[in-house]
Order: sequence, then structure tokens, then C-alpha cells
Amino acid sequence: MALRAWTIRFRPRPARRSRPRAALVARALLLFFASSLLVTMVAEAHAEPSTQRAVLELELNGTRHGDVIVLLSKDDVLVPEEALRKAGVIRMLSRSVRYQGVQYYSLRRSDPPLRYIVSEQDLVLQVIAPPHALASATLDLSEPAPAGMWRSDEPSAFLTYAPSLSDFSLFRVFAEGGATAGPWRATSSASYQLSESPVRLMTQVAYADRRNVRELVVGDSYVSTGPLGGTVLLGGIGVFRNFELDPYLVRIPRLGYRGSVLAPSTVDVYVNDVLVRRASIAPGEFDLRGVAPQSGAGNVRYVVRDPLSRQSDVVVDYYASSGVLAPGLTEYSYAAGFERQRFGVHSFDYGQPLLMGRFRVGLTPSLTSGFRGEASRTRLSGGSQVTFAGAHGELEIGSAVSLSKRDGLSRGSAGLLGYYYQRGRVSLRAVLKATSPRYATASLDPEDDRDLLEQSTSVSFSLGRRTTISTLLGLAVARDAGQHARSSVTFNRQLGSATYLQVIGARDDRPQGVSEYQAFATFSVQLPDNHTASLSGFASKTRSELTASLNRPMMGRIGVGYQASATLAESPRVTASVQGQNKYLRADASYFYDSFGKQHTLVDASGTLVWVKDGGLFHSRPIAQSFALVEVPRTPGATVYFNNQPLDKTNGEGQLLVPDLQSYYGNRIRVDASELPNDHEVDEGEIVVAPPPHGGVRLVFESHRLRAVRGRLDPVGLPLEAVRYGELTLRARGQVYTSPIGARGEFELDGVPSGVWPAEARGETGYCELQIPIPVDGKPIERLGALPCTAQVSP
Repeated sequence: MALRAWTIRFRPRPARRSRPRAALVARALLLFFASSLLVTMVAEAHAEPSTQRAVLELELNGTRHGDVIVLLSKDDVLVPEEALRKAGVIRMLSRSVRYQGVQYYSLRRSDPPLRYIVSEQDLVLQVIAPPHALASATLDLSEPAPAGMWRSDEPSAFLTYAPSLSDFSLFRVFAEGGATAGPWRATSSASYQLSESPVRLMTQVAYADRRNVRELVVGDSYVSTGPLGGTVLLGGIGVFRNFELDPYLVRIPRLGYRGSVLAPSTVDVYVNDVLVRRASIAPGEFDLRGVAPQSGAGNVRYVVRDPLSRQSDVVVDYYASSGVLAPGLTEYSYAAGFERQRFGVHSFDYGQPLLMGRFRVGLTPSLTSGFRGEASRTRLSGGSQVTFAGAHGELEIGSAVSLSKRDGLSRGSAGLLGYYYQRGRVSLRAVLKATSPRYATASLDPEDDRDLLEQSTSVSFSLGRRTTISTLLGLAVARDAGQHARSSVTFNRQLGSATYLQVIGARDDRPQGVSEYQAFATFSVQLPDNHTASLSGFASKTRSELTASLNRPMMGRIGVGYQASATLAESPRVTASVQGQNKYLRADASYFYDSFGKQHTLVDASGTLVWVKDGGLFHSRPIAQSFALVEVPRTPGATVYFNNQPLDKTNGEGQLLVPDLQSYYGNRIRVDASELPNDHEVDEGEIVVAPPPHGGVRLVFESHRLRAVRGRLDPVGLPLEAVRYGELTLRARGQVYTSPIGARGEFELDGVPSGVWPAEARGETGYCELQIPIPVDGKPIERLGALPCTAQVSP
């Protein structure tokens, strides 16, 4: 399209001559339209006279994105803006051209520059864009909770009992009971001894806020404010950060890596040379986040490969510390109540009121800071704590002060300095703690003896895969008791595939200048059937002894274990114990005898009664955390798998109690579908459930009979030709079943559960509805005959 030259001449305006307003408006409009026409013609001139439209397949950095309409000229290609953005190009600074209502970008004039090749033979437009011109992607490589995990909140209850008989004369019993419903949990425990009154132990009601990973507790709970603070059993109310509510939350800072690729690529992430994740990366800039490091010093290696087998390796060193929180993550405990006294002896003995609190927050990936405080009517104690993690380990610094008023005013202070390092087979831990003579906390009175100086250093390292050497040096200077020091060296060696040796040399320096050297050695052998035999000896300046033992641990959920030993010493002795458990009970018995005629026996047993809503009451061996009732209706003898391991078979009612679930973790439970009748299948193959502590859940694995039903449509209100060769659709229990319709209206459906289900038949010219009855008990192939299908008006 040729451009025309426009010439606009301006004449001098006659003095004092007025024009009508209409004439001025007309001239302004004429000037506006003329300018618009000129701009449009200039813009269209960029789509040069020789441009032509073409349909090409757009390929960006090796990835095809479908056909687009482009404008071709001698030395340029104009691509629709929308097509480039859909392909991932988000940064284009070249001048755009609007042609026939479509916005185009010039590849030749682009900034950043885009290289391109037009393949006339393949009709492909190959474009190569730099990474910073493409859309950036953020990939979270963290390990989330298992897909489909069910955080159960069904009502349940339990009662655990543990009677014991000591020396056939002293009878005791311990009991703990509780219930859960939704986020609420209530538990209480007690003990009883003959000739004495029952004693209440721990009682609490807790509300679990899983979303915010915190817990509200009313009742008895142990409260600690850190290494320089006190630890008290408090009866009252408290709010605690409980990371056990979300075991998949990584508290320590995670690692990441930023980079860019020109083509679709794959990244492999190695932590200490172990492959942990693999992910696909689109062309452009990427940001990998959420890589969980192992504790201590290590490295992460990112290996990026593109389709042309080009590879780039990036290695990043790190130091991960369990004492450092991720940035923005907080850890806290706040409690108010009364100190529990003479616990285990009296049920309701509470002392002075207390306020206790501790707070920590991750400020940066390497710095965590916090404070603590305690207050009572006669005492104030508080302090701060800072934890720093760098390339050479973790440094912890703490300080505290106290003010007590009982028989006068007393002040105190304390400090803590700790250093921790771990890398591969080497670990180091050094802690120095200093306390003034009158420093006090909620659990330490000014009058109590304490270590004015406490130092502990331990070093451990491995020499190959079979040898480990560790050393320990500890020093404590007590205010009243004096100085006490202990040092030791431990040597562990695997001599063969089933033989082990441990040797320990130690020196113990007690007050008044008394020192003693000690030596301890153990030789053990692994025997068949999980038996272990060992011979150990101990020697010091004052005594020596030699012990031979044989033991077999209790393996599995049902089994028996035992331990027997004989000791040759100044006072020879013999000990023996046996343990056993089945699905309903656990029992232990032990016996002790020495040469002085002293004997001691202990027999105890324990079990748990559990109740689950809609499941009933069951008896089980002791439940440590949580439990599940598995039901496979009408299927006795079905094998239940727990975390991919066969557990047991369902009883005659198709039920099995699983007592070993982990609280808040994703426990995988499934049934063996191959053991069901050939014409049955399970609706849900596996259930991943995360129950609360002391809580239970009912898991029902519904199964239905596999069979085919055949029938024939008998249309009412429309001819058969209207639905012939159409499709029949039936919906039952959230599933959709379909069948083609034959020439005579015949159909066949597979796997439909029993019941009466609505269905519809659609053809090219008609639509009808019907009810299809599926008998409860029937043949593998059920013939339903002719079924009326009522005509409907097609929507």
C-alpha cells in the first residue's frame, strides 16, 4: 500500500474576525480524522507491501505449540502476540503492529532478540528465545503428605489396663482411658495398689488445631522453657506449638536453586549423592524450592539434562541444623496454672501458681532467636537464646537472670554456649553452661545445690564401615558437692558378618580427689532365629565381674522373646525374663536371684479395650498411638496389608483391628483383592489415614459383585428407530456405566452394583428414560428381558 503525502497550509488569521462556532468544530473534526488516517497508514506500512499470510506450526525452543497464522516478508516474520504469549514468551519489547485487527510482533526487531528459521518444507517456524524472555516457573520439590490422605476425626474411645504382681505379694494396677471426637481429645490415667487409695496421675483435655500446628491443653502437662529454664508438671491451661500435628512439615530451612534452560529439561536432585527428586522443567527461568537437607554438613547436586543430552551440574554445600527454624516459622509454649507436687503419691496436690512461656522464631535461614520467662509469687526468671548455623556448624548462645524473694532478695544469672558439628562420619558436640550460686527457675530453688560450671564434649568418628571411635569428656563443679569429672573412650568394631566387639575405657574423678579407672568389654554373636549370645566383663579398682547372656527379642506383632544371663562376681546372680504377645494381650515375667538368697519376681500383663463409632467394642494388645478397625463386609478371611506388609486376616464378620497406627502420619491400609471371589472387586484399593493420638478410625472396604446384565429397550412414546444404535447411560454410587444400543434395542452393562438405578437411552432422533433393577443375588450373567423406556423431550 503506497503512502500519500499530505500538505497542510496555515493562513494568517484576519484580525478581529469572528467565525461561527459550528465552523470551528467542523475544522477540528476534519483535522482529527486526517491525523488518525495518517497514523493508521504509517502503522500499516510496517506490514510491508510484500508481506503474505502463511499457516506455520510454531516451535519454541524445541517444543511444538500448534499452527499459527503469520505474516512473512523478505527479511522478517510477524507472529501474533497471543500465540507467542501462549507459547511462554512474556517479555517482548519490539514494536507491535496491528494488522486487520490482530496484534503482531516482529521477530527481527525483537528485544530480547529471537532467532528464527522458517522451514518451508515442513511448514514449521522454529523460534529460539533466551530464558529471560520466557515465563519463569517455581517448582516445589518438598515431600508433601501422601495424596488423598484422610485426617480422620471419628469418635472413638479406649481403656488401657496393666496389672502387675511383684514377689507374689504386692499387687498394682495402672489404667488409662480417653476419648476423641473431631479435634478434641480427653485422657486420664490412674494407679492403684492394694492397701492404698487409688492415685490419679495425668488428666487433660486437648484441642488440636492441625491447620496452625498448635494445641490447646487444659489439665496436667509438662512445661519446659529451655536449657536454662525450668521443667514443671503444671495443672492449668496452655497453648503449645506441636509439630507432631504435621509430621510432614520441615522445620529447618529448605534448600533451593535458580537457573534457566532453553529447552524442556529434566532436573535430578541429589542430597549427599542420593537421588531424592526428579522433576520436569519448561523452557525459561526456573526456581526450585523445598529440598529437604539431611542434618549436618553436606551438599546438594542439581543435574539438568535437555533433550540433546546436554548436561549441567551444580553443587551447593550446606549445613543443616535441627536447632534453626525456617524463616518465619515460630515455636512457642505458654502455660498458666499450679505446680503439681508429690506426683504419683497424691491425686490433687497443687502448689504455687506459675506463669511459664517460651518463644522462638526463624529470622533468616541461618539465624533463630527467642526468649523465655517464668513468674510466680516469689520468683522471676527470664532470658534469651540465639542459634546460628553456618558452613562450619551450629552455635548456640543463651543468657538468663533471676530474682527470688523468700528469706530475702537474691539475684542470679546463667549462661550457655554450645557448638555442634556433623559431617558424614564425624560429629562434635561441645556445651559449656555456667550458673551463679543463687540462680533460680521454676524447678530450681536458690537453696538447691547446682552445677556452677558444667562442661561436656563428645567426639565421634568412623574408620571405615566397621569401626567407630567416640570420646566423652565431662566436668561438673557443684556449689555444695564439689567437683566431678568423667572421661571415656569407646571402641566399636564389627569383626565379621555376625560378630561384634565393644571396648570402653573410662576414668571417674569424684570429690575429695578420689579417682577410679574402669574398663568394660562386650563380645556378641548373632545366632540363627534372631538369637544373640554375648560375653561381657567389667573391671575397676574395687570390683570386677563377668556376665554371659542369651536373648531373643520379641519379633513381629505376635510372638515370644526372652533374655537370660548369669553373672560371676563377688555376689553371683542370675536373671531371666520372658515376654509374649498376641492380638489381645501382652505379658511379661522376670526373675532375679543372687548368692545371698535374695529373690525377686515380677509378672505383669496389659491390654486395651477400644470403641469405634459404628464399629463396636474390641479387645487388643496395648495400643501405643492409634488404631483402626478394618471392615470388608461379607468377606471373612481377607488379608489386610499395613504399609504394604501383610498383617492378618479378617474374622468371620469381615473385621480386623489394627493397633499399630502412627498418629498424624499417613498409614497405608489395603486389602488383598485377589482373595475375594472371582466375581467381586473392592471399590477402593487403598486408604491412607492419619488418626489422632489415642484415636481410632473405621475403614470400610466395600466390595461389589462383578456380573453382566443384559436387557432390551421397549420404548414407550417413541419408535425404536429413535434410539437404535445410540448409547445407554446408567449412574450408580457415583459411577457411570455405559453400553451401546443394538438394532433390536439390546444392551449389556458390566459391574453394576445391586439396586434399582435410573438410566437414559439416547439416539440420533430420540431420548427416553427407564429404571434398571439389578438383583442382589443372581447369576454371573443376569437377563432382564424387555424394559419399558419412556420418551422424554430432549433438552
